[in-house]
Amino acid sequence: MELGQEIEEITVALADYILTVSMNRPAKKNALIPAMYLRMAQLIKAAGESRDVRVILVKGTRECFSSGNDVASFGGATDGASTDDDVAAVKFLKAIAACELPIVAAVNGHAVGVGTTMLLHCDFVIAGENARFKTPFVNLGVCPEAGSSYTMPMRMGYSRAAEMLLLGDTLSAEEAVACGLANSAHPVDKFE
Repeated sequence: MELGQEIEEITVALADYILTVSMNRPAKKNALIPAMYLRMAQLIKAAGESRDVRVILVKGTRECFSSGNDVASFGGATDGASTDDDVAAVKFLKAIAACELPIVAAVNGHAVGVGTTMLLHCDFVIAGENARFKTPFVNLGVCPEAGSSYTMPMRMGYSRAAEMLLLGDTLSAEEAVACGLANSAHPVDKFE
């Protein structure tokens, strides 16, 4: 598989038919910037077309999966029009939704905003016991992203999804497993 142009914020490894895509921006708690979205979209698309990959593993660092979008890096149109930055996120979400390979997310620490909503498009979500899932859209006065107002109730039921999306509740790893957001939770020291 051709891995393409590397960027510092996304590390990639291919071994035993598993493509590991790691968010690597620990100083910003793996907050996503447009270049990260574009790189992950490219990798997911290439993996789907490769005979060298059978599974895609997406992960963050031991301390944090992702703190969501790095709002400082998104230019944001004030007139409601899309920006190139928005297009990067959409390309990633389309790639993850269209991928026919199983996508596994390994979540340690915080998964905030799109750090949680991207999980709704993954086939398996494995959580470290330190994982915390939050969708703070109501607190920020923005609408839920990544199709989460549709996919979250399908994945975890309307009532629990409403608590997360409308109240901004945080779920522990155990709660995420109980409602179906995560498949299982494991001790952090045995997680890797």
